[in-house]
Amino acid sequence: RAAPLIVSAASQAALKALATRSAVAMRDTGDAALYANAAAYRRQRMAHRAVVAPGTAAEMAAALDAVAAGEEHAAVVVGEALHAAEAPVFAYSGNGSQWAGMGRTAYQNETDFRLSFDRTDRLFMSVAGWSLVTMLFSEDLDTEIERTEIAQPLLFALQVAMTDALARQGITPAAVVGHSVGEVAAAWASGALSLADAVRVIHARSTHQEMTRHLGGMAALLLPADEARAAIAPFAGLEVAAINSSRSVTISGPSAMLAEFAKAARKKRWAVKRLDLDYPFHCALVEPIREPLLASLKVIDPHETTVPMVSSVTGEEVAGTALGGQYWWANVRQPVLFADAVRALLKKHRLFLEIGPRPVLTGYMSDAARAGEVKAVVLPSFRQNDQSPAPVSDVTRAALAHGASVDEMLLFGARNAPASLLPHYPWQHENYRNTETSERVRLLARREHVLLGDRLRLEEPVWHISHDARRLPFLADHKVEDTVVFPAAGFAEMLLAAARLLHPGVAVEIRDLDIYAPLVLEESAEREVRTREIAPQTFVIESRVRLSDDGFMPHVKATVAKAPAAPVAPAAAPLPADATEVPAARLYEMTKAFGLPYGPVFRRANAVTLIDETRAHVRLLPADPATARHGFALDPTLFDSCFHALFAFLEGKLADGNTAVLPIRIGRLVLAEGA
Repeated sequence: RAAPLIVSAASQAALKALATRSAVAMRDTGDAALYANAAAYRRQRMAHRAVVAPGTAAEMAAALDAVAAGEEHAAVVVGEALHAAEAPVFAYSGNGSQWAGMGRTAYQNETDFRLSFDRTDRLFMSVAGWSLVTMLFSEDLDTEIERTEIAQPLLFALQVAMTDALARQGITPAAVVGHSVGEVAAAWASGALSLADAVRVIHARSTHQEMTRHLGGMAALLLPADEARAAIAPFAGLEVAAINSSRSVTISGPSAMLAEFAKAARKKRWAVKRLDLDYPFHCALVEPIREPLLASLKVIDPHETTVPMVSSVTGEEVAGTALGGQYWWANVRQPVLFADAVRALLKKHRLFLEIGPRPVLTGYMSDAARAGEVKAVVLPSFRQNDQSPAPVSDVTRAALAHGASVDEMLLFGARNAPASLLPHYPWQHENYRNTETSERVRLLARREHVLLGDRLRLEEPVWHISHDARRLPFLADHKVEDTVVFPAAGFAEMLLAAARLLHPGVAVEIRDLDIYAPLVLEESAEREVRTREIAPQTFVIESRVRLSDDGFMPHVKATVAKAPAAPVAPAAAPLPADATEVPAARLYEMTKAFGLPYGPVFRRANAVTLIDETRAHVRLLPADPATARHGFALDPTLFDSCFHALFAFLEGKLADGNTAVLPIRIGRLVLAEGA
């Protein structure tokens, strides 16, 4: 058997794009069967699916073109699977689904269907003495099919043949349920009845029910069961024959009472429709056939089920051994609790397939899913007057398109094609980033500043970072005695960075920067450093040992704001000809004597010229590569080196060289726009 082609993707748009690529690949390959095999075994089955009937490469490529264009095509079934692979529930329809001409195309065109139908026909002929096949193609079937003894056996044989043919294509049920006479086929499909016993049941049931013809009829009523019982109570002999869904029942009884009820219902504006059935099923009018039916069914021998069956007599799962004569009498006499049965099935299942000559149960099953507030897929099998030449294969493709699990070997054959035949998936390049809001938490954002750190929330002016001399090695060159101390110029740079982030594109300033305590960077512990606004324009820098429960120690407090005006560079002071010049070597001998043994990165002062008693000129070396790569606004090593000129003033003025000299305050520092 030629295998269908399945193409699937995560969305409708992706399915169309993949169909376009698959059509090209199918034409390039030229071997439809090989390509379908690769698609079956080498691709994951995703939710949105298109299943293409077997054909030539050109025919299947044309069908894929239709999928890509969003158009319908006779060879394609498009569906959406709720689950990747789920065996469906088979729901077997009852009286009212039959029609003259049903099953003929399948019998003529599909071998598995025909072989199964013939097998049932041989067993039935041995019991009834007439042929189902002959009747199936009879010119008089239009009138004969109204008779229960004709319609029910034909319906049963068709349902058995459809079940067998689907099994040959790899689709078998997870559970079964039947509506009224549909329970006979369901019992056979469950394994509780052999085909021979099921034939005996259908023959006995249909022939004995023929005795009730013309005794009454049935009608569909669109009311919930309790309201329906109250509505028919004044009309003697009427009974609820079937509870089909939460809002629909079938009533049965004498024809005269049905007519009277119909008049009353029209006045009440109840939706009621007389069914084209000349039999009063599931009411007291069938009582006369009880004993003859039970006598006919003494010979059947039910077994345990191999597939779970949910009874529409009880509304619950039934043991196969319970399906003896008494059960089949209850099946004829008691109301059909189809709604209860479907509700029970919906607890475990989400894919349903009606097995019958036309869809009459799909609406009931969909109603049950809606009433239970669950999402389920309900599929028909045969459709009346469908022109498809292979209706069973169509059912297989529809089931596969909606997520049915299949026997891969039966449907697709052995794996024999490489994945290289298949096109690449068309990924949908969509941006799923949320737009920035005040609630955004920036866990993976790029670091805002190498010394200042990062904000978790953009609207909160609080920055966190961990500092030690290993993470930023240049800090190790700023020492007091043998201890690495974070430079005052580093604090200034941190606050300037905060100002630039809060006021981008304008000049900013720091005022009244007070240093309360040094930030010592010990080798044994990292420091968690926090910079935050404690009042409008007032910021503090504080720290604690990282991962500790210690309180934060304050180091710096300052005002951070926009500058009222851009800074104006002062005119360069002239250097007196006799000014004292202190070379770098001498300068850094002096700083060392005062307990500040700066390392190479912080020795950026090349020479200091003393202009007068309060002013000095410092020539700076270029920034070291260790700091230049960080893009500082005011490189801490250069700014700190400006402070080093102060030591030229101190030479000879402090008798005790062991006194450490550190900056403790900066009055005002202005950074120009774009600096």
